[in-house]
Amino acid sequence: MESAVPVVSFESQAGKEPQDFQLFYTRSVEDFGVTLLTNRDAGKDGYFLLMISPKDDWSEQEYAAKDIVFVLDTSGSMAEAGKMEKARAALLYGIRILRPQDRFNVVSFAGEERLLETRMIPADEHGRKRGESFVHSLRPVGGTNINQALLVGMRQFEANSRPRTLIFMTDGLPTVGETNPTRIVENARTAQIPGLRLFTFGVGYDVNTGLLDKLAAENGGVADYVEPQEDLEVKVSNFFARVNYPVLTDLRLNMAGVQTDLVYPRELPDLFRGSQITLIGRYSNAIDMDFVRLQLNGKSGGTNRHHFYNNLRFPLRTESNDFLPRLWATRRVGWLMEQVRTNGEQRELRDEIVDLGTRYGIVTPYTSYLAVEPNAQVQEVTRASTGGTIVGGGRQICECSTAPVSHESR
Repeated sequence: MESAVPVVSFESQAGKEPQDFQLFYTRSVEDFGVTLLTNRDAGKDGYFLLMISPKDDWSEQEYAAKDIVFVLDTSGSMAEAGKMEKARAALLYGIRILRPQDRFNVVSFAGEERLLETRMIPADEHGRKRGESFVHSLRPVGGTNINQALLVGMRQFEANSRPRTLIFMTDGLPTVGETNPTRIVENARTAQIPGLRLFTFGVGYDVNTGLLDKLAAENGGVADYVEPQEDLEVKVSNFFARVNYPVLTDLRLNMAGVQTDLVYPRELPDLFRGSQITLIGRYSNAIDMDFVRLQLNGKSGGTNRHHFYNNLRFPLRTESNDFLPRLWATRRVGWLMEQVRTNGEQRELRDEIVDLGTRYGIVTPYTSYLAVEPNAQVQEVTRASTGGTIVGGGRQICECSTAPVSHESR
């Protein structure tokens, strides 16, 4: 019997400038495959990229039974541009793909919250039908009480070993009840549930991205945003299809003595079927480490799992994978910009962003680049307040300071 031939597809947005595309893959018989790439110049810190990918053919018994709460904004603004119908279709899909051993609840919110049930219900055939009927009954009306809806959703979870996920979808700013973003974050922090993963979806341009980013970051999840021209149903449905199959949660990684720093993401997310975790960071061990035994720990199906990977290399010098330093710098700039957006601009953050942008050729809200063709005559250069520079070698690059973009909306 012939083995299946892997098929890879790649899509990019129309009108975008073409960029290099590199694909790295390995075949593995492990439950979780690991791929390590490194780069290090002599006498400098090294860079590494570690990819963790689960196998695709999990049995139904291997998936962890989970608790999930869907929180949907049903304020009056959801009636615009068909957002309510798209959100309804996405939510129906999320309910229908639940497995019988899962439990769930649905919270809608406008001026006040409305619940499917006062507690979690089983996602058996009867429970799913109840959920579908409730979602069909939802109508967009009223204001946006993010604070109360969030707290009610968090209170649905009980203390147990199940993966716990809260999906929070809104298209607006808080307008009812507590409207101060700082206090909303503080209230969520006080009500925080251990092990809860909070995923926020902002719809359109009228959302407080700083608030949604902060809520997700402090509760083990991520924030995502849907622009008006994007299909909310498709984007959220794809997310539901992924998080419906958790295969390893509460991940911990033991690097076996390798001296690492500034590794991103800062906290390891859960692994779902069809997903991948990509870690990028620096390492600085003073000797060649050719036989590193990496240990990956986590929970699967309520049971603690330990996976080991032998003979990984963190060398003192390797010229391969020379794209890693810039990739790491780009991720570092992204993390620093998140700190600016959530905690406010500080000089040390801004200075590091400018420094990384200058050294690695990264366009940031604080730097811009002018590329001049070889042999072009540059008659005058106006130095910016932070000190613009011209550097040689092929094209000439002018690094200048620019005003930062607004952090209130995307």
